[in-house]
Amino acid sequence: MIINKREKNSVVIFDIEGEIKRSDITDVTLHQLVKDQLETGKKHILLNFDKVEFIDSFGVGEILASYISSRTKKPRSKASLRISRL
Repeated sequence: MIINKREKNSVVIFDIEGEIKRSDITDVTLHQLVKDQLETGKKHILLNFDKVEFIDSFGVGEILASYISSRTKKPRSKASLRISRL
């Protein structure tokens, strides 16, 4: 799995490529990358799955954990996590 981060306007976009599976986990997980952005005050995050070929149950858990973090980190703000091409 390859994750590239870019920003457009006020949106942080994670372009994800390859397969999201437990056996390919690196030092930093997708969930951790999302949490890091939320902790720096970023409120709008988009996960772009356009080039993702496969997601196992671990990957689904990472996506769900990222979504939950976006809802609980700043419950009164309009923080959003959008998922594209899934």
